[in-house]
Amino acid sequence: MTPWNDRVEDDGAGDASEQALQQRAEGLVTSALKALGRAFSSEDQVHQLRAELLLEVARAMRTDARRGSWTVLPADERRQLRDALVVLERLADSGVPLPVA
Repeated sequence: MTPWNDRVEDDGAGDASEQALQQRAEGLVTSALKALGRAFSSEDQVHQLRAELLLEVARAMRTDARRGSWTVLPADERRQLRDALVVLERLADSGVPLPVA
């Protein structure tokens, strides 16, 4: 058995693989669609606009993932991309009005 301090540190490469990123992008689109539905049911036009923008970004990211655009990125940039997808998905799932800058 290997002691805990001799184990290889997980660099997150598995979570930033092309397939994992594509699944994240698909999940983001699903979450963005749900957020858009919540926005329309609240009848708040600003909330609707923000949700529409999130969906537009999510769909663009999904398109990039499907085209394989992210495969050329170095591993550290793919990990950053994964982190961005996670943050966007959590924002979409949160149900709060999304900030748009």
